[in-house]
Amino acid sequence: MADLVGGGRSKVSNIRLVQPAGSEDDVVMRGRIAQVRLREGLFLHWTDAIEMQDLAFQSVQSPGITAVLFLSGGADVVIGDRDVGFGTHDAERAGSDLKGVVYSQAHVDGFTRHTARGERVRKVVVTMQPEWLATGGLSEIPGYGAVDGFLKRSGEMIGWKPSARLIRAVEQILNPVPYGPGLLPLYLESRAVEIAAESLEAITREHLPAERRGMGARDHQRLARIMDYVEAHIDQPLELTAIARDVGLSVNTLQRLFRAAHDTTVLNYVRARKLDRAHDALRRDGISVAEAAFIAGYSNAANFVTAFKRAFGGTPGEARRRR
Repeated sequence: MADLVGGGRSKVSNIRLVQPAGSEDDVVMRGRIAQVRLREGLFLHWTDAIEMQDLAFQSVQSPGITAVLFLSGGADVVIGDRDVGFGTHDAERAGSDLKGVVYSQAHVDGFTRHTARGERVRKVVVTMQPEWLATGGLSEIPGYGAVDGFLKRSGEMIGWKPSARLIRAVEQILNPVPYGPGLLPLYLESRAVEIAAESLEAITREHLPAERRGMGARDHQRLARIMDYVEAHIDQPLELTAIARDVGLSVNTLQRLFRAAHDTTVLNYVRARKLDRAHDALRRDGISVAEAAFIAGYSNAANFVTAFKRAFGGTPGEARRRR
């Protein structure tokens, strides 16, 4: 196993043989297996090898969210007292049944993996520990509450169908471009983050309304572009025709897609966002009510006060005094 990250050797740590097969051969796996720390709290593990013995490996599972993708082979795993299966031991079904699995671990627990002699295993595992989730800016994204709740419910597991792009990312990790030692970690991290993003999306999608849960990757990309456009132009008058043109949708399709995602219209969402910004400015900076009305897009202060009270249960003046 190569030294991929400066100062940190790629290895599988805290693993010991607990069930010898009785063979004189001490070769456990033949192929490539590695584990690297890409960032504080972000780990990447991959295997492209043939199991040489029927064995059981034991390690310790740290708290975090783990995404597992098997391109071939499978694993029978015990985490704590839970029996878990990843991938498939049926080589003929591996391609058609390819599925990603993301699971939560709220506390340190034992981890045992059983291997089957002669099986070809090609897998990638990305582990996101709480410190990486907390410092990566993820808490600011819509739907992060679902991720946080998932992490706290130890043992929860969600499966999802990986996108074609993600499968390519897994293949690129297993067969990396021959970069030098300085660039290879960056290359691997970019692929690992793709896996992390899609697995976290699977968690948030599980908690979405049924009508949005069935959206495809293209719809999610369009929604992301809509939100990017809205946030970039939040201080300007927004027109549905301009947003639809930027995203490449009709106005009707834009409205339908947005309502399915956010259970409101685009314009109502924009009004709420502007009121949030005005509320934050009152609390944080102590601006005047007239300035807050301008931020919220109201030319009439009385209308602004009415809308503000409806949204926050108090007047702008009261919010300003609580700064």
